[in-house]
Amino acid sequence: MVCISTKSSVDCELLAGLTLEIDVPDALLISRITSRLLHPGSGRTYHPIFHPPETPMTDDITGEPLVQRDDDNTETLVQRLRNYHKMTPPIAEYYKAQRRLLSLKD
Repeated sequence: MVCISTKSSVDCELLAGLTLEIDVPDALLISRITSRLLHPGSGRTYHPIFHPPETPMTDDITGEPLVQRDDDNTETLVQRLRNYHKMTPPIAEYYKAQRRLLSLKD
């Protein structure tokens, strides 16, 4: 369940039964995820453009090296997106037919 802070609890109750679909272009997902950097000990993440570390490839807090996850590569992500696009439309249609789908598009 997604809850958004609102001025009254009635507004929040109306959102409780909705399903949220966020439409993000595949190219943007690929560029964000394939460039993601990780500090293994803490789970902190960085990105060279959107959230760069102060020193390249180095965790800001510990000074330890950052890594890229083995599955943060184009081939793996393209396969995951292919599966997502194949499996998601029937689910979205189900919620849309019930008037419970809220779509956020670019």
